[in-house]
Amino acid sequence: MKGLLLKDIYVTVKQCRSLLIIAVAFIAAGIALDNAFFTNYTGILVSTLPITLLSYDERSHFDKYSATLPVSRSQYVSAKYLIGLLALLCAMIVLAAALAVKSAADGSFSPGGLAARMMAFLSFSLVVPALDLPFIFRFGVEKGRIAYLIILIACAGLLAAVPFLSSSDPAEADTLGYEALYTAKGFLLPALCLLAVALYTGSWALSAALYKKREL
Repeated sequence: MKGLLLKDIYVTVKQCRSLLIIAVAFIAAGIALDNAFFTNYTGILVSTLPITLLSYDERSHFDKYSATLPVSRSQYVSAKYLIGLLALLCAMIVLAAALAVKSAADGSFSPGGLAARMMAFLSFSLVVPALDLPFIFRFGVEKGRIAYLIILIACAGLLAAVPFLSSSDPAEADTLGYEALYTAKGFLLPALCLLAVALYTGSWALSAALYKKREL
C-alpha cells in the first residue's frame, strides 16, 4: 500500500503538474476576483486526480502489472481514494490560509464564514469522485468518461446555482450558511458534509467490490 501511494505521489509530481498549477490558479482567481465559484470548483478539479492517475495506469498497463505484485485489488483501490483525500487536504489548507489572510487584511474575517466555506468546499469535492470512481473501476477510464463528464457538469451547475456556496464574502457566507446551523431548520452544511463523507466511504467499498470482479 505504501509503495502504491508513493508511486502515485511521484506520478502526480512529475506528470500532473498542470493540474496542480490550474488548481492554484483557480484559487488565486477566486480570491482576486471575489468569486467563490472558482475556489469551490478547485475542490472538484483536485478531486479528479485519482481518475487522472487511473488513466496513466491504464495507458502504461500498470493496472495489469499491479496484479502480479503482493498487493490486493482492494489495496489498489484504496491507494487511489487515499491519494484523492491527500490532494483535497492540501487544497483545503491552501484555500483556508488564503481566505483567512485576505479576510483579515480587509477586516472581514469570520471564523463561522470560513468554516462555512470549508464545509461547502469539502462536500462538493467529495461528491464527484464518490459518484464517478465506481464507474471507472468497473468499466475503465475510457468507458467511464461519459459518466464522469455528466457528474462533473451537474455538480458544477449545482455549485453555481446555490447562493451561499457562491458567496465570497466571509461575513455573508456566515449569515447565509454557518449561522443558519443554529436555527430550527439549519443543519444543512454539516448534514451535507456528513452525507458527502458517507457517500465517499460507501463509494470506496463499492469500488473495491466492483474492481475485484473486473477482468484486466
